[in-house]
Amino acid sequence: MACVLVVDDELVVRDLVMRMVKIMRHQVYGAENGVAALSVLDKVPVDLILSDLRMPVMDGAGLLTALRTQGDQTPFIAMSGYGRQTGMFGIFSVDDFIDKPFMLSDLTAAVNRVLASKVTV
Repeated sequence: MACVLVVDDELVVRDLVMRMVKIMRHQVYGAENGVAALSVLDKVPVDLILSDLRMPVMDGAGLLTALRTQGDQTPFIAMSGYGRQTGMFGIFSVDDFIDKPFMLSDLTAAVNRVLASKVTV
């Protein structure tokens, strides 16, 4: 069982993705933007972050940049209804990308793929 943080400013979407992650039998936390996600990450170690790209306050690219510049290498799956935007992440890259809307099978495949590739010590 992994611990997953779901970051999305739309409550309905965040709750739906959190329920999908629970169906996969993972522990899950939620945050409404990158700033709130960083607050959760200060308190709870997570194995995977699922984050929307476009959010107020701090978007997904800002969250990824903040994490990577701090040396945090937590696997990161970006979610967006606006497609893959080249160059959005600067020098950093995401571990996977999911186009919204998506099916449970799409989410499950991405989560399993990223968690399986995570190196454990």
